[in-house]
Formats: sequence, C-alpha cells, structure tokens
Amino acid sequence: MFYVYVNNKEGRVLLTTRRIRHSQWKLAGAYSQLKAATRQARFIADAREYILEWDAPLPKHTYVTQRGGDAAT
Repeated sequence: MFYVYVNNKEGRVLLTTRRIRHSQWKLAGAYSQLKAATRQARFIADAREYILEWDAPLPKHTYVTQRGGDAAT
C-alpha cells in the first residue's frame, strides 16, 4: 500500500509505504498502485504549493522537477 499524508501546519505532502500516526499528519488517501498515489500527492502539493516528500520507491524512468512535475529520462 502507498499512503499520501498532508501536514497543513508545515506545508508538506508525504508519499510513503508506512502508516503515520502523528496528529499533524492527515491521511489524504491510500492506494494499491504507486502511480495513483504519486498522481494524488503531486496534485495536492501543486494545488497548495506544499513541499512534496516521499520515501516510497519511484519508478526509475521518473524524476521530480522543481515544480513537482515529472519527465521521462
């Protein structure tokens, strides 16, 4: 499972494979596929202009740009 969490106080979005139990992190979604979780995390980060962080493995053909977009190498 891939989880997307939002921390409004710090302006951060986290994409992870771990469950977070901290009062500042709110679960925005749980996904079985990395692509869907990445899409949701990027959407939230872009819409709110938050920092996007992850500890989930991203596909090798994807890298994140400064604005949170991706591009194939």
